[in-house]
Amino acid sequence: MSETINVPMAAQRDIKTVTTEIRTLHRQAQCMVLGYAIEIGRRLKEAKAMLDHGQWGPWLREEGDFSQSSANNFMRIFEEYGAQQVSLFGDANSQALGNLPYTHALRLLALPAEERESFAEEHHAEELSTRELEKLIRERDEARRAEQDAQEKAAAADKARAAAEELAKGAEDARRDALAAAERLKNAQAAEKDAKAAAKQAKAELKALMKYMVGHNASHANELAQLAAKLKDLGEDTAYEQIMLAVSDFEKGNMRLSTVLAAME
Repeated sequence: MSETINVPMAAQRDIKTVTTEIRTLHRQAQCMVLGYAIEIGRRLKEAKAMLDHGQWGPWLREEGDFSQSSANNFMRIFEEYGAQQVSLFGDANSQALGNLPYTHALRLLALPAEERESFAEEHHAEELSTRELEKLIRERDEARRAEQDAQEKAAAADKARAAAEELAKGAEDARRDALAAAERLKNAQAAEKDAKAAAKQAKAELKALMKYMVGHNASHANELAQLAAKLKDLGEDTAYEQIMLAVSDFEKGNMRLSTVLAAME
């Protein structure tokens, strides 16, 4: 219930007493205004539920004497402060919210429900002007946005850093793969070079052997021809003819070897 203030004789009053009375009356008036606002909102919701579709606006204008926006504010005050309602003739469940003027309670609707009471207590909202309260709410919102922006930027930086690290890892893996491929190519080229050198050496050795055989065979052919001549001198004409045929075949074979050798040069 509201306090009752008995006004004493003027001779007994001083500025401190008057100031206290003013503050007490102001606080009581604030509680009553917010309490009436909640009760008005309660009844507006009740009336709206009773009316048919399309009747709400005309009823507000003709019977309720409220604009649509004012009615919405009253109903929202009732809905949002339902758990801490200021009863029409009682105290608030929350002292911080119960002492607020209607305009302050309306401004605090910009905050999440779970933050309103602590915000009002922390900033002594009942002692602030509406402009001061709006300024604090703006500063709170700006601080939250700045914090959110900072968090988003930090998250973006973390994401960019992770992407850069992933790119760096990919680049390092690619570099290692390239080095390994270069090493394999180098080894293959070296092996190919060694194989070519070995083939060249083998070919050179074969050519040298064939040159030796061509020369050696020519020498043997001469020796056989000399042998055949001696047999002819001894009257062995048949032996001579057979050996000379062999010498001819030998020389033909040696000529083929010489042709192959020339083609290999």
